[in-house]
Amino acid sequence: MAGTGWVLTSAALITLLAPQAVRTPVEFLQYVVLARSGYLFELWLVLGGVLAAPIFASTVITVPLLLDRQIGVRDAVLTSWLVILANPLPMACWAALIMALTLLGFGMALLGLVLVVPLLGHASWHAYRGAVRWLPVAD
Repeated sequence: MAGTGWVLTSAALITLLAPQAVRTPVEFLQYVVLARSGYLFELWLVLGGVLAAPIFASTVITVPLLLDRQIGVRDAVLTSWLVILANPLPMACWAALIMALTLLGFGMALLGLVLVVPLLGHASWHAYRGAVRWLPVAD
């Protein structure tokens, strides 16, 4: 749903504010990314960040927490938000690092994702373990 929301919002923004109709990726680069006037590309990036931030905050701790503990989804999402609120700068840096490494993986014709995805999965597990302290699980 979030991805579809982004596509619709992005398309509406570009359709309404682009100086000319954008029908192809080359036209997007020409009329939005490389445009000499206006700030449409910057606005597009900020809008993407605003829409992605709550998704990141809702999932960054939730996914590994659900794998590690017997906990409900609601409590896992709330825990994720509490970690974000308690550590806003480190978590913003973590989000930026995830984005940069993913873009690097995409930039290498998707082959870089073969290295990036396992690395991010491993690092995410350790970020979760470092951010959330638990009492030992009773077996």
